[in-house]
Amino acid sequence: MVSSWEVTVRKSTRCRFLYWHRELFPLFFKSIVGDRHRLNQMNYYLMALKDPLDMLRNIKHLQSAQIAVDNYKKEIYAAVAKNVTLPIC
Repeated sequence: MVSSWEVTVRKSTRCRFLYWHRELFPLFFKSIVGDRHRLNQMNYYLMALKDPLDMLRNIKHLQSAQIAVDNYKKEIYAAVAKNVTLPIC
C-alpha cells in the first residue's frame, strides 16, 4: 500500500466528472475570478480540468480520439478567454 499511494490518491481525486458538467465552466471561472481571495484556486481548477483527457483519449466511436480532445480543449480555451482573460483586460 505504501508503494502504490500515488495510484490510490489519483483514483480518489479524479475529476473526470467535470467533462459532463462543461456548461458550468463559465460559472466556476467567474466565481474564482470574482473573489480575489479565491484566485489561488485557479491553478487547482485548471489541473482538475485536465483529468478527463485520459478518458477522452480512449474514445472509440470517432475516427480519432484526438477530435474529442481537441473539442474539449477548445471549450476550455473559450471559457477561459471569455470569463477570465476578457474581464481582467
